[in-house]
Amino acid sequence: MKKICISFFLLHVLPAVYGHLGLRPAKFTQYNVWMTWADAQAICQRNNTEMVTIYDEQENDFFKKGGGWIGLRREDGSHPWKWSENNQMTNYENWKSGGEPHHGCALKYRNESRWRTDDCDKENLFMCYERLLLVKDNKTWEEALEHCRSLGDEEPPGWNHSYDLATLMTEDDITYARQKAQLASSNEVWIGLRFLGHAWFWVGGEQVQNQDFPSCPAFRCGVLEKGSGVSFEIRDCSERRNFFCYRSS
Repeated sequence: MKKICISFFLLHVLPAVYGHLGLRPAKFTQYNVWMTWADAQAICQRNNTEMVTIYDEQENDFFKKGGGWIGLRREDGSHPWKWSENNQMTNYENWKSGGEPHHGCALKYRNESRWRTDDCDKENLFMCYERLLLVKDNKTWEEALEHCRSLGDEEPPGWNHSYDLATLMTEDDITYARQKAQLASSNEVWIGLRFLGHAWFWVGGEQVQNQDFPSCPAFRCGVLEKGSGVSFEIRDCSERRNFFCYRSS
């Protein structure tokens, strides 16, 4: 009996973990100019980036070589510490010995892991960062993959990170990516979702958390659309569009 394949072009992810981006920080920019915390935040956002947000020890190590304001702030002792990105309360802290400070804005010194505080109206250096790198060149899926994987060759000595087309594992990842995609020059953006060898996979090695993908699709590469409420869609891999890179390790 001849096998009949039915292709569906809308992909959905399983329920996700909320409140934490699965994406690792991909790039940060050190600004060697002195600004207040609020002015530093404005500069980051003007350049479509954010003040540094740190979720865990691994991410804290990523920013160790940078210094200045980070995106953590507390109004007074009756309020929680919150990150400026999405106004999230922090679940990870790494204060310099002496205990949690009462209030202020957080910063770190270069080549130090511990955080300090200072008056938010004082001037310090600062860092801005991105978790996704939007590349506005129109490339095929394979060309986009090659471009992302070449980014590790451009890092300074001692930075042994790997890059790939982006994996979007959680609903927060997808929301974050769709916001970034508004800056793309194409209506859809390539991501690291691929069908090959009778299976769907993320090129970064993460498990595809979905049981509803088509088993024999007509098109075999995944995209994120700017305005759609659907998580992912499938397109012909030879089409050309912008793409997202992310840091896979």
